[in-house]
Amino acid sequence: MKKRNYAKYLIVKEYLPLFIVFTLITTITFFSSLMASDFYCPSSDNGSMLALTAPMMVFAAALPLFVYNYKYSLKRGDTYYQLPLEQKELKNTRIIAGLCILVTSFILSSLITSFAQIVRYILAPDSKIIAHITYFKYFHAGYLFAAIGVSLVTVVIEYFISCFCCSLASKPISALLINVSLQLILILTLNASMQFARMMCEIAQVNEHTTYIIGDLSNVAINYSPGVVIGFQLPGYIATKYAFDVFNHSFPFATDNRYLAFLIICIVLEVLVGALACFFTLYMKDGSGESCNNYGFANKKLNSLFFLSIIPVLMFFLSLDQLFGFPDVIGVVIVAASYYLLFALFIGSFKMPKFNYAIIGGMSALFIFAKIALSLAIVAVRN
Repeated sequence: MKKRNYAKYLIVKEYLPLFIVFTLITTITFFSSLMASDFYCPSSDNGSMLALTAPMMVFAAALPLFVYNYKYSLKRGDTYYQLPLEQKELKNTRIIAGLCILVTSFILSSLITSFAQIVRYILAPDSKIIAHITYFKYFHAGYLFAAIGVSLVTVVIEYFISCFCCSLASKPISALLINVSLQLILILTLNASMQFARMMCEIAQVNEHTTYIIGDLSNVAINYSPGVVIGFQLPGYIATKYAFDVFNHSFPFATDNRYLAFLIICIVLEVLVGALACFFTLYMKDGSGESCNNYGFANKKLNSLFFLSIIPVLMFFLSLDQLFGFPDVIGVVIVAASYYLLFALFIGSFKMPKFNYAIIGGMSALFIFAKIALSLAIVAVRN
């Protein structure tokens, strides 16, 4: 009963304003987008699902900052840790209450708008003449609900990813930067790896068809990478292709098994990332009250892990087609300066350990030498 009463208090007193704001915003954007869709000449640019997923993704990323706000000051930490709940119960009750708010907001927004769309479809004429051509209406509500279901899963996964990031820090700015860093890794790793593989194929003069396929797969990777991106793209693809019957020529998953297999890999990775984030969020031990209101990771020994995201970022720039030149030097300076500033915000000080300077300098030098070597190899092959 203690946990139930505390959950009710959280929902009514702490989370309700967020719930009302995001439910209204999402309902308005999704309703406006669906009501503008055409049953007769649907467009492949139909952004109806993005109008649902985008605000809900923002809600999923922002809500954990409020779920873990008891760790953002020593006074709040002392107060909340005095509640008649174990630390893990306190944390998990707040997480589950936040999840209930998020899912309820999503379901309300999507169902209200979807049923309005169904009524609109039923009342619409069976056909319409446009430019002397007769078009018959088409809309499959079942696939729209399937797209909404996929969207909900991706939003829940994003919620647990954000919760996991917030659990590692005791300052909102540190938690936000951990989340951004992890999202960069999820978004760029697959694409950068495939682009790099394509470049290696060109240097090794592997047959053009194989190189072309790997290049195309890199496009699938960047558009359907785990994390936020797949949540934006996959529900929209399902709705456009099946609910409105518009073939997506950019990524023909229905006609090429290689693209379909790679899309399935992306989906599996998304589910795996979500499952791991959920497991560690719910079962990882919460920090003590002494760790509240500290910059960086709660465990200071992990601070250097912030720089992991620089690996896919540099791989991404390495895989670009242009040869080494002055813009690369400028780019390295900008990336290095950005990481220095972001890490300073992360740890709350512009004076960082010498080891971290070595990481920034070492990665910058490694990029320059690798880019020069790759440029020389490409020039040798082309000549």
